Amino acid sequence: MNLRWADHVIVRTIMRSCADQVMRNQSLLIAHGMNHETLHQLRVGLRRLRCAIRLVDLQDSALAERDRLTLTEVFRDMGSYRDRNYLENELNPVLIAAGGPPIQLGMHPRLPDPGVRLQQADFQLLLLSILRLTLEPRLTPIESHDLLPRLQGRLSKTHERQRRLSARFASLPDTDRHEIRKKLKFLRYCMEFFRDLYPRASYTRHRKRLSAALEHLGNYQDICSAID
Repeated sequence: MNLRWADHVIVRTIMRSCADQVMRNQSLLIAHGMNHETLHQLRVGLRRLRCAIRLVDLQDSALAERDRLTLTEVFRDMGSYRDRNYLENELNPVLIAAGGPPIQLGMHPRLPDPGVRLQQADFQLLLLSILRLTLEPRLTPIESHDLLPRLQGRLSKTHERQRRLSARFASLPDTDRHEIRKKLKFLRYCMEFFRDLYPRASYTRHRKRLSAALEHLGNYQDICSAID
């Protein structure tokens, strides 16, 4: 990434990175069936894609409403597989080792192969829309250079709000705690998109802190979801 790049070059670079990760892992799931690590990487790619679209929206509306709904639905659907894997392979062994009863997976219906969902027309049309953005991002004017300054303002506000909320984390309801986690993920992905613009030591230090916070918040959210 280069500060001198025009906005459309920045957008194209970010969208291509996200599209590559999504396309590669959805192809593996369709071709070879369920694999938890591949599914995880697909969900990371979808999450990065949602973050990238929010960045592009600072400049222009990147996707049609139909595609946005599809992205939200598929991300939610893929999360169902992840939640079941967490119950079956991580939480239940801990409960059993502690002498407690496991969560009965029979309460959660067996899910079909994720490749079935990924091959549906709405998701494949979404991928075509994303590929279009890697080739012809709709930015006006084409040589504008105001995306980064606007992004810096957005990230500064997001960071300050999460800092204030985190100071009273213990008193927040679960919905606000989950919102903090989502915003911190947004900050981390933005840092990764623009890592070349940060001093290396500063980037490494800040990303390490974000990753540690997100790991703890993720564990907490997994337990809350399992209880629900």
